[in-house]
Amino acid sequence: EALKSGSAVLTSLNLFDNEIGNDGAIALADALKSGKSVLKELNLAENALCGIDRRGRGTYNPSGIQALAAALSSGSAVLTSLNLKNNNIRNEGAIAIAEALKSGSSVLKTLSLADNQLCGLNSFGLGTYDPSGIQAIAAALSGGSSVLATIDLRDNFLGDDETRTLTNANKRRTTPLDLNI
Repeated sequence: EALKSGSAVLTSLNLFDNEIGNDGAIALADALKSGKSVLKELNLAENALCGIDRRGRGTYNPSGIQALAAALSSGSAVLTSLNLKNNNIRNEGAIAIAEALKSGSSVLKTLSLADNQLCGLNSFGLGTYDPSGIQAIAAALSGGSSVLATIDLRDNFLGDDETRTLTNANKRRTTPLDLNI
């Protein structure tokens, strides 16, 4: 509520491992979309933003990450750094983030999507491989409207094809980014 009111002068917020879940992500997204938040750096690593904790417990629900992505593309959020590491955002979340990056309204310069099952496989390599999320990210990066300078995609079990796709997307950019894969 303080972020939405415009009275908070908070520019950096570290909520690492606070289990804010979907509801917390939606509340933060509302604050970011309000146009009154001056928050520039936000660390939401390990917060079960899609309903699944780091041990794999819970039920997948991408509404929290989708709300954050909508806030990024609203044109009201002034976030320049966002850490979403280890939130099990999976393909649906990656696609939502990719849409935000493609929108041209996001001012994000640094983004961490490390360890988020972006290709459908968990940290043990279990699951069903589906590269659609990482392909959406690659398309967003090569589109030209993203001002992103650094993206961390480590620990997402990317295949050779997806690694090549990301590398080629980076080559097509006018300003190459720091691509951590």
